[in-house]
Amino acid sequence: MILPTAFRISEVPLHFALDKHIWSVSSDAVQPEIMFYPEKGVILEETDFKKRKKRSEERMIRDNEEVSPGELQARIFKRFIRGNYMADHEEWYMFDVMDRNTYTLLPNYYTFITQFKSEKWPVLNLALEAYLKDRNENSVSSYRWFFTGINRGERINLELKEAPLNHLLETGIEKSGDVDDEDDEVNLNDIIIAKGEYLFSVFRARYGDDEFNGFLNQFIENHKNRSFSFEDFEKDIEGHFNEDISREVDNWFSKKELPGFLIKDLQTYKVMEGEFTKYQVRFKISNPEEVDGLVTINIDLDDPNNQRRRGSIETPDFSQKLHIPAKTAKEIGFVFISEPARMNIYTHISENLPNNLIYDFSSFDEIKKTAILDEIIDCKLFTDLDNDNEILVDNESENFEFQQDLQKSYLKSLIDKNKKQGYKYSGIRWWNPPAEWKPVLRSGFYGKYVRSAVYTKAGHGERTATWKAPLESDGQYDVYCHVEKINVNRRGSAKKSNYNFKVYHEDGMDEITLSDEELEDGWNYLGSFFVTPSTAKVELTNKSIGEMIFADAVKWVKNE
Repeated sequence: MILPTAFRISEVPLHFALDKHIWSVSSDAVQPEIMFYPEKGVILEETDFKKRKKRSEERMIRDNEEVSPGELQARIFKRFIRGNYMADHEEWYMFDVMDRNTYTLLPNYYTFITQFKSEKWPVLNLALEAYLKDRNENSVSSYRWFFTGINRGERINLELKEAPLNHLLETGIEKSGDVDDEDDEVNLNDIIIAKGEYLFSVFRARYGDDEFNGFLNQFIENHKNRSFSFEDFEKDIEGHFNEDISREVDNWFSKKELPGFLIKDLQTYKVMEGEFTKYQVRFKISNPEEVDGLVTINIDLDDPNNQRRRGSIETPDFSQKLHIPAKTAKEIGFVFISEPARMNIYTHISENLPNNLIYDFSSFDEIKKTAILDEIIDCKLFTDLDNDNEILVDNESENFEFQQDLQKSYLKSLIDKNKKQGYKYSGIRWWNPPAEWKPVLRSGFYGKYVRSAVYTKAGHGERTATWKAPLESDGQYDVYCHVEKINVNRRGSAKKSNYNFKVYHEDGMDEITLSDEELEDGWNYLGSFFVTPSTAKVELTNKSIGEMIFADAVKWVKNE
């Protein structure tokens, strides 16, 4: 498709009112063949062309780059267009009156051309709009600011775990009451858009990028200047891909169940292909739930000539969307000629929290003489991450509890009692850890679907976290704790957190302190003990020389 031949951009007074449409990605700023922008573009991005030109010229001098004046003007204008009319998920706006959809060009390609009509599923038109607008974007960054709280996608997952889409359409979304996170508050429109992108992205991953997008483009062209029904759409889908999608769409609309993804057996090593050394990444992923799911796998290569700006949303070196049907598992292998640096697996709408799982690859030292796996194959379904001889207690388990002595005034207690609770998880306040245990999410924590821990400010042992193992028999057990090392220097302090555990067993209790130098990311050995069901307990206090302590998971491994 091409833009309308008479397309115009027209200046309007700054106080021009903009209505954000609930059932469309468009706003009043976008009309057929015309776009209204505020006078002098004061609330738009990249409108100070003079300053942008000066900065670009200074950077070109610094980088010893030469471009013609015409090319420089074209770059600046493209930056202006992308930042306002083709903005991605991560675009930040200073003013509440606009977001990345306020000035989107999409309505001139779809909304004003045709419409998806469905009495049973009225949100399908917005769902298709959302997919068409963002189908060429890749908004998943492998960089993590661990103190910014849960992101918008994770909030949407938390809402959808509580109620299906049709129920939310009837009841609406109640404000979380979390004042610190108002900028990331989700509304009904956000959920419809996220669900819509997800539905059509599943079809895309199942049928293939080119095949499905080509089908959509042709279908919209065939229904130009007239609306189409779900029956029209389903008939063409069935004719093109030989599948009936009505039941899947109904489940998408009215079922609360979500997919959930388990990842294990991640391996990274070198392989030889002829005389050439290559790099193998290999892992298994399972979806034990009753609903089909979608993941996006992004891999960044350790290329010294491709330095990314920290926190940037540039296109990853490798990206692939993968459809994982319900009750199936896949073994995935990728081979690269350059050494990969990291991988992130974005789980979209799912049970998984956080929804962006990040794996840093430390090295590819080992060379294996084994067959190369550079494909996706079926493997045996797995429904848990534990081994048969392990008893594992996570902080999300009913066998985990924490104790804290909070000194609150009577007025503060009344306020907290009547205050509506926000989302369960918060960000890591490295600059001011809380004086109570708080649940937080992070990719490196342990968990089946929810990778979380509770954390608190370091102190003198006044707060305690306790794991109790539901053992079935006495025996000799190796005991491990799961830790992700998160150390941030604050006010010039270079002290790193140590962890003080109390391991209970048949002969009493052992106090075990692990220094930062002794700790590794992941499972850490605490010792071997004879344990009975009544004595199987591990405690962690907040006593530490560092700034904060995290309580994650403990496991007991029975010696055979």
